Amino acid sequence: MSRTAIIPARADSKRLPGKNLRPFFGKPIITYSIETALRSNLFGTVYVSCHDDETRAIARQYGGGVLYHPSRAGDYDIGTTEVMREHAALRAFENCSFLCCIYPCAPLMTVEDLHVGLRALKAYGADYAFSIGTEPLCDAGAWYWGRREAFASGRPIFGTDSLMIPIPQTRVCDVNTEKDFLRAELLYAAQQRVAV
Repeated sequence: MSRTAIIPARADSKRLPGKNLRPFFGKPIITYSIETALRSNLFGTVYVSCHDDETRAIARQYGGGVLYHPSRAGDYDIGTTEVMREHAALRAFENCSFLCCIYPCAPLMTVEDLHVGLRALKAYGADYAFSIGTEPLCDAGAWYWGRREAFASGRPIFGTDSLMIPIPQTRVCDVNTEKDFLRAELLYAAQQRVAV
């Protein structure tokens, strides 16, 4: 399969330390991203990009592969675009047509979101397609589909060759702070009540 998911999951978030492995309704929050990606049946492999043993162990426990998160002389604070650029340039991915960057704290993401994003990317021939909220207009902090060569060459994700894919506001929550995490819990709980 010529599609791969990469979940960048560094261990040292400055605003909300340990957020990727924080318990979320009974299991680490990162597991929701892994499981949704696997359930989508879109990917040959779902990789977690990390540099700590605990995250690697959880990734493997829930069916993900592991990539070593790039670093700069001990500085692990590099952005998502750089992480994706370095992984996309690996020889292992040279035959991969599409990559999807999935955030580790995206428990509100659905399988259908991932399918919609890929369909749009293919239909319009764009470099990237990413999820947005619309009230107000904002990055939803969930997923970014892109062509491998776009990631590998470092083309900007937020540019003229990118598609914004709106998702329902009740599933928009970019988790960066304690308040964001609590909001994600409330939205997820509300979703589950509706699903039941």
